[in-house]
Amino acid sequence: MDKRLFLALGLSLLFIWVYSALTAKPRPPEPPAGSPPAVGAPAGESSAAGGAGSTPANAAGAAPGAAAAESTEPLEPGEPVPFSGQGYEAEFDTRGAGLSWLRMTHYTTKPGGDEPLRLLGGRQDPVDSLLVRDFQGHYPLERALWTVERRQTPEGREQLVFTWTADDGLVFTRTVTDTGHPYTFELSLSVANASGEERPGNIMFVLSGPHGLVDDQVDSPLYPAPSAVALIEAGPGKQDLKEWKGSDLAQGTPRKLASGEDLIAAGVMSNYFTALLVPADGKMVDQVQPGAVLDGERLERDMLKKLPPGASEAQAEALRDQLRSEHVTNATVELLLPAHALPAPGQALEHRFTIFTGPKDRQLARDAGYSRFLGPILDKSFGTMAWINHGLLAVLRFFQWLTHNWGVAIILLTVVVRLLLFPLNRVQQATMTKYTNTMQRLKPELDALKARYKNNVRKFNEEQMKLLKEHGATPPIGGCLLQFIQLPIWYSLFQVLRSSIELRQAPFALWVHDLSRPDAAPLPALVPGFDHVNVLPLLMAGAMVFQMRLTPKPVDETQAQTQRIMAVLMPVMMLFILYRYPSGLSLYIFTSSLWGILESRVIRKYWPVPGTVSAKPA
Repeated sequence: MDKRLFLALGLSLLFIWVYSALTAKPRPPEPPAGSPPAVGAPAGESSAAGGAGSTPANAAGAAPGAAAAESTEPLEPGEPVPFSGQGYEAEFDTRGAGLSWLRMTHYTTKPGGDEPLRLLGGRQDPVDSLLVRDFQGHYPLERALWTVERRQTPEGREQLVFTWTADDGLVFTRTVTDTGHPYTFELSLSVANASGEERPGNIMFVLSGPHGLVDDQVDSPLYPAPSAVALIEAGPGKQDLKEWKGSDLAQGTPRKLASGEDLIAAGVMSNYFTALLVPADGKMVDQVQPGAVLDGERLERDMLKKLPPGASEAQAEALRDQLRSEHVTNATVELLLPAHALPAPGQALEHRFTIFTGPKDRQLARDAGYSRFLGPILDKSFGTMAWINHGLLAVLRFFQWLTHNWGVAIILLTVVVRLLLFPLNRVQQATMTKYTNTMQRLKPELDALKARYKNNVRKFNEEQMKLLKEHGATPPIGGCLLQFIQLPIWYSLFQVLRSSIELRQAPFALWVHDLSRPDAAPLPALVPGFDHVNVLPLLMAGAMVFQMRLTPKPVDETQAQTQRIMAVLMPVMMLFILYRYPSGLSLYIFTSSLWGILESRVIRKYWPVPGTVSAKPA
């Protein structure tokens, strides 16, 4: 092994970096001056009861002093209103007419479990989603107690109609209608003038989106917290997908829509799921305001880890309050709708949206009803190597279709890759054999040079290189070359495992119940705090050690020492890095090492590399 080994590693990493840099989308230009004012903090941050954000007075069209003072009195609880559609169950609340929670009926919280995954409505932050408020603060829509009527459409679909009438005769209506399609329902928001009199001024609605997604990957640092997204059509065939995460989300800089831009969708996404507001008319949205909200699942997990044994509920609540500020890492969005004059007597103003809350599924993205907004969201999850990831996933899908097992599909993918790399590996083995034979032939001369220049290392190196050059003995790149060449495949497989809904909770065999997570084989309760061990990374490291020991030993002692060090260092480093990575990635590398062992022990026996002792002349 020599410098070219590390050069191969560097080139592999450089490929990933350069490709990411070249395919990164430029930041969109700032919209022109005169855009709508920024929305206040996302609903729910200031009041857990009503979820009201800021309600500034004297906004466009508001009469001075007209903004109503926000009540601080406790509100009478509303009534829960169940609602369901294809792939989901939900519950609304008559207090504010918001969405209290939503769960997926086709996905569970644990592999093989029967508890549906609750996607909206966390345990520690019970703030409703899809609340609407009056930006000017005239009408307490998010705090009002709405009446509700359950209906059925002529097509037989479920429908909820929420109504609230203001003192001045304006009637506000929120209608929730099942679409009959997976994971979607329609939301219409209207205001009608039933007073019989003209009402001066205008109204500007703020519609809150999903108030955070429940994060079902809270125990893994490899799965980032949910992020806010906005997909904007900036012109014919030109889309801008803006994502807020980390510090950008905490800062909450709004995305104002410039003239000629239409909002396609906005919402929140995690690795496998997304909740989006899709306006019927993208021009009827002026601004998308992201915001960071409490991630109750991560808060609860962190609290339980730090809570001492036998602690009381009061101590748990105190620790929860202490940690709360560290876990404002989930996401939400608000949509600022344009100001409209209050409707004339007998007239109404309406905004319509489609709400999608479901998996980022490639099959759904191909459907005409979903492709416009779900396809770009899915590509964003796959990162800058999306086209490589889609190709890799297509191969895995084919093998899964043949075998009905994603773990076997990964094994077959590994075999295909190793077969494609076999000619390169064969050339490398032949080069290594030729170099080893030459070094053995030159060993007496090299020993003589070493004795002659034992006190002059620089001179010895010069004479040694001169001698090797005369005999055409070029040191080949070491046995880790194939691993480094596969780095882009490893990276792509990792992205597929943590982003493709098809591989979420995909089982393999025995103790491996979820290839997208560490395999976590259970251990007997012998040592406190150690109830499982990730076996596949250990098997992977062991196979790598065994494979490297089968590599022919260099004649040169320095190179032999380097090879011995790398034979230990590489497996230990890979074990340290991949121990908490998805088990599907460890399965791939483990299978690749087993294939290398098969080549060394079986294939070379019956098809020896030319130049080896066992090779027979033709």
